[in-house]
Amino acid sequence: MFIYNLLLQEDNNLTKKTIGGLRKMTKKLISIVALLIVAILASSLATALPVVIEKVELNDDALDPNAVNDENIERGQSLEIEVKISSLVDLDDIEIEAVIKANKYNSRERLSDVTRTFDMVANRSYRKFLEFNLPEDVETDEYQLRIYISDRDGDEITQTYDIAVDEIDNLLAINDVTFNPSRTVTAGHALLTLVRVENMGEDDEEGVKITVNIPELAISGSDYIDEIESDDEITSEEIYFRIPTCATEGTYDVEVTVEYDKYEETTEVFAIDVVENDQCPASTTAPTTSEDAQKSLVTVGPASQEANIGVGAVYPVTITNAGSTSEQYSIEVTGADEWATVSINPYSATVLQSGQTEQLYVFVTPNKEAAMGTHMFAITVNAGEKSEQFVLSANVAKAQSSTFDNLKTGLEVGLVVLVVLLVVLGLIIGFRKMRSKEGDEEQKDLGQTYY
Repeated sequence: MFIYNLLLQEDNNLTKKTIGGLRKMTKKLISIVALLIVAILASSLATALPVVIEKVELNDDALDPNAVNDENIERGQSLEIEVKISSLVDLDDIEIEAVIKANKYNSRERLSDVTRTFDMVANRSYRKFLEFNLPEDVETDEYQLRIYISDRDGDEITQTYDIAVDEIDNLLAINDVTFNPSRTVTAGHALLTLVRVENMGEDDEEGVKITVNIPELAISGSDYIDEIESDDEITSEEIYFRIPTCATEGTYDVEVTVEYDKYEETTEVFAIDVVENDQCPASTTAPTTSEDAQKSLVTVGPASQEANIGVGAVYPVTITNAGSTSEQYSIEVTGADEWATVSINPYSATVLQSGQTEQLYVFVTPNKEAAMGTHMFAITVNAGEKSEQFVLSANVAKAQSSTFDNLKTGLEVGLVVLVVLLVVLGLIIGFRKMRSKEGDEEQKDLGQTYY
């Protein structure tokens, strides 16, 4: 009996322990379920911002959240987004963000824009505008434009729109520019530039012009690429020019421009550093005045010439930069447009270094309708803000026939005479054959015997 009581007491103790353990487990389960319910409620509250998206437009076209929108969106295009929203209650610190994700260049160039925070009054509509650019090298594909509307507490709503990005017909991009010897060059030394151009458009491009220009130094160079096929890249030939010997040391902007498809162009700006040249006269002598820097010697001659119609005359223009700094010169011709055609070779503008001399040529060719006699015109040489004008004359006369022209005329006359002789000779031979044939037929008739 003692042993039975002892076993019964032990069994009661085990039962109490089991019941206590079950109670503790139940309390823990209730706590976990409560936490889950709170989390779910918090999550639902975080997405329950009482805002209604009334309208979203992309480049003035309304977007449909339930379909792929067929607006014409092209590479390199600016995306202008209008979002119209309203609220059922008053709200504070609202912001709107527009984002395109899944772009491989997001780490470098994020495709998004966000508004400043603003407050909303219940039952009132608000229009907000966002804008960002599509890169020229973005892949042509379908993307999702996401519109996020949120407040500072993390409450938000999201709307997604499917859009498609297409290729543009004509689009060239500057992929790379290489300067040789480097982006640091000594004044008076040559600078070579290679420009790599990529055709990101759908069409092939022909006659592409590439220009490298340093406006502050008034120097530039160009090259042409015959053709760049779609999705292809081509590097230009080396574009050469020389930095002026006395160029001021410092940093200069280099404008690289690609012109294509008649009226399209793209430009990028790069920087180079110019180092002073010890050989520049200005670095070893006293500073010169701006008036001294603009000194130049210009001669034009001869001033009066014979200018036969169709042949014309040439007026050499010799320019010497007698200043101590480089200078840009240009030539203009006035007073000859009505009676002649004018051209300047090899170019109408040039940059001369200190002490440099160059000769340009003005060609004046009278038109067929030009009146005979002396015609006056002027050549103006511009140097910086100064200019010098020369009054010249051309004695217009009919073009003299050359020996070649006389020979040509003689040959033409001789050819006509020869053709006439051949025709006459052919007629004579033809008549003779006809007579001979008629004689033979008469002889046959006389020798015929009739029964």
